[in-house]
Amino acid sequence: MHPRLSDGERSYDIEIATEYIAGEMFDLQAAGLLSDSLDVLAEVAALRPRYEQLWTELTDDVVVPAGENYCINARLRRLNELGFDVPELTIKTEPDGSVHYDAQVVDAGHDQRRLFELTGLRGNPAPAPRFRTTWPRGPGWIRSSTAR
Repeated sequence: MHPRLSDGERSYDIEIATEYIAGEMFDLQAAGLLSDSLDVLAEVAALRPRYEQLWTELTDDVVVPAGENYCINARLRRLNELGFDVPELTIKTEPDGSVHYDAQVVDAGHDQRRLFELTGLRGNPAPAPRFRTTWPRGPGWIRSSTAR
């Protein structure tokens, strides 16, 4: 077992996955559960570039030149558009003024699920990340702070 897939192994896995997905989509069309007007081959052909974009966004080591910190916000927006939340961002300023950062990503809705696990509260997605800094203390902290 390897700690990480090689590029060739990843490419092969994508190839197999796209073949399986195409087969399943053709089966759904044959069963009348997917529109006959849908071009299955075109949809499947779009999977690899979309996966590659996702893989790049999730794994690239990013260094932002000095004065171009707006690039960090742009990347965070791209990750959000791909369906990921960024609960943690590690930023290191290099001697030349450039910024190296690593975004820890989780799937969208992670904060809501975690809030529910710790507190039993269900809420809107927007406020859930605000509670993240208190989560390591768990529900006991919430009870003790409200039981005044």
